[in-house]
Amino acid sequence: MSLVKKHAPDVLLLDVELPDIHGTQVAKEIGSEHPDVKIVLMSAHSEKIFSEEARFEYIPKVEFSVRRLREVSGSLP
Repeated sequence: MSLVKKHAPDVLLLDVELPDIHGTQVAKEIGSEHPDVKIVLMSAHSEKIFSEEARFEYIPKVEFSVRRLREVSGSLP
């Protein structure tokens, strides 16, 4: 969270599986404090179950590429 405040990114790529907290929770917290940051979640899970929870997009790791990230992050509010 402090890195987002310090660096003010346009897009944040975040893994769903984090050691101490679920990525969707981090995304929700960052989204509420920094609404201009576009958040893209990544996961080894193939189902799009996370992006419906908040204002972020989702890319399965098997589909990840810079091109795909650009496509998805461009579709975010």
